[in-house]
Amino acid sequence: MGRLKKGCLIGAGVVVSLVVIFVWFAAYAGGQNEGYAEGYDIGHAEGYDRGYPEGYEKGQLEGYDEGHSEGYDEGQLEGYNEGQVKGYPAGRATAASEGFLINPSYQEMKEFLKADTTDTKQLVEGEYGGRDMAADINKNAEAQGIRAAMVYIEFPKYNCTLVAFETIDKGLIFIHPINDAEMKVGVGIKYYEDNGYGKPDWDDTIKEVVISW
Repeated sequence: MGRLKKGCLIGAGVVVSLVVIFVWFAAYAGGQNEGYAEGYDIGHAEGYDRGYPEGYEKGQLEGYDEGHSEGYDEGQLEGYNEGQVKGYPAGRATAASEGFLINPSYQEMKEFLKADTTDTKQLVEGEYGGRDMAADINKNAEAQGIRAAMVYIEFPKYNCTLVAFETIDKGLIFIHPINDAEMKVGVGIKYYEDNGYGKPDWDDTIKEVVISW
């Protein structure tokens, strides 16, 4: 009986020790978690207070530099484009008033031809023909500061006269003075046939092209 009582006491002591240890660990863990949470909050607040102004200052500097650079580039481009748009026609007008001739853009050439009324004049054999029309278009273009040329085309038996513009974006353009049509011109070209006007009953092969500015 005595041995049984001693064993019971030892077993009870072990259980008590385990309970104490468990309670200690639980308290320790709880305290650690609570301390961690409190320490985290304090550390986070202090870190935020120190990090925010430094981060703000750095972000502001980098943002300013990037914004300034992009703003400068955009402003310069916009200013250049606007200055070019306003300066170009002003320069053209000044050049024309001072007697200077400027090669037009393709669109400027088309606008000039649309406004010009030479093609509405009546042809009178022996008095007013294609060459006279070409001369009038040339004169009217130069009066507006637009550089134009007289173009003389020789066929085996005949000849004709066109107008030409050296456009700044599409190169040299040949214009028929009677209808303002764009024409393909070059030695060896079948003038009427290759330009879609059908084959005449004579040889329309271009033998020579003379451009007079």
